[in-house]
Amino acid sequence: MGLRNVTIEVLKKIFDKYGFHSLRKEPFLYAKNEEIGISFTFKDPLYGELTRLFLTESEEEAEDFLGKYSWYRKYGQKYQIEIKLSDYKKNTPNISFEKNNHAYTLQEMIALLKEEKVEIKEQEKKDMAYIKKLQRTVTLLEEILREKEKVAQDTYNNFLQLQKEYNQKYIRFETLKKDYEKSKKEIKPLEEKTFQTINIKYPSISFSEDKQKLEEQIDHLLNEIKIIETSSDIIYQKYELIKLPLEIEIINQKIDIVEKALKKKRGLFSKKEKIEDKLAEIDSSSVVNQMVTYESYEKNEQERLMEKYAMIPDLDKRTIGDFLIEFDNLNIKESKVKEPKEENDTSLSYEEVMQDLEKEFESRKNEEKKILTLYHSIIKYLFLKNSIISEKNVDEFIGILDNPNNIMIKLKYFKNIDTSSPKKCIESLKKEAEKIK
Repeated sequence: MGLRNVTIEVLKKIFDKYGFHSLRKEPFLYAKNEEIGISFTFKDPLYGELTRLFLTESEEEAEDFLGKYSWYRKYGQKYQIEIKLSDYKKNTPNISFEKNNHAYTLQEMIALLKEEKVEIKEQEKKDMAYIKKLQRTVTLLEEILREKEKVAQDTYNNFLQLQKEYNQKYIRFETLKKDYEKSKKEIKPLEEKTFQTINIKYPSISFSEDKQKLEEQIDHLLNEIKIIETSSDIIYQKYELIKLPLEIEIINQKIDIVEKALKKKRGLFSKKEKIEDKLAEIDSSSVVNQMVTYESYEKNEQERLMEKYAMIPDLDKRTIGDFLIEFDNLNIKESKVKEPKEENDTSLSYEEVMQDLEKEFESRKNEEKKILTLYHSIIKYLFLKNSIISEKNVDEFIGILDNPNNIMIKLKYFKNIDTSSPKKCIESLKKEAEKIK
């Protein structure tokens, strides 16, 4: 091949363009007699390391080959593209860059990188969406923790107030009774229980965009919520908030009986009444006697909470906040962060559409919500087609309902659907379909 439209100087510029500057590293410039080209080395899967010549007759050929070879050196292994020779015995064979018997052009090679960039960009969008969902969960859990802390503090304050009120009533009752019986016994106030102040450890919420840090914040907040909910002190106070009002009512009745007895006793012609029977009757007929013991109450509460928290490991971290809000029926409003829009973009984002739908849905009565949710599930198929759904077809529906991520939907809207077996599920679905009609 002869030297035609390409020179050493032009070839050097192409070498520089693709970053091949060193005279000690291949590829090398090749020039002998009238021949000019490129000496290069590559690894062949069968023959190992090979060195060959690419002789060029034009600047375009040199540009095309060095572009492909440069790409091959950087990305060939990643995209599984290999150098193929027309004749492995010749030093100057025809050279192609192939995958699955397809010889790639330089444009096709560059296109692979562009596709990768698009894929990377799409993945980045997905990652960012995931991060935002984690940030949302962190925000929700912080709100839930503040709500739980407030409820716990209110519970404690109410407990102290009722305990104090009961003890005051107790002192009054015992004093009246002592006066009535003309007793000299010493009246001691009841021991008042106090508890340590709740100490919540709030993490530093900085709206990190680091997935691991956000997940650590979620785990920490969840643990703090669990500590409050499962605290024996708080469970005890909740029990006493049920019991103390009943005991105050009882002691008020006792005070009334003793006060009336004292008035009669102080009259000119009255005589002392036996009030012990009346007081004993109040005690025996008290609803407090029908209450479960604190030990049973605490055991049931702890078991209920453990069942709730046993579901969480199976949940996607993005849904934990929603699960807790739904499970405990909390009235927590999250702050919506809107995405910036491009100029002249009047379209509604997915989030805005969902917000409108959720707002419209929440404005409905509870019974309407249940019916809408049921109708837009598998029941819609039953209702419109008027068909008999088979046990095989209902398996998918059961799988959806039993998915841990759907637990809050199941608890709220599908309580009446029996998923223990396809047959029982169909029977319960038919009953719900009748309600829709």
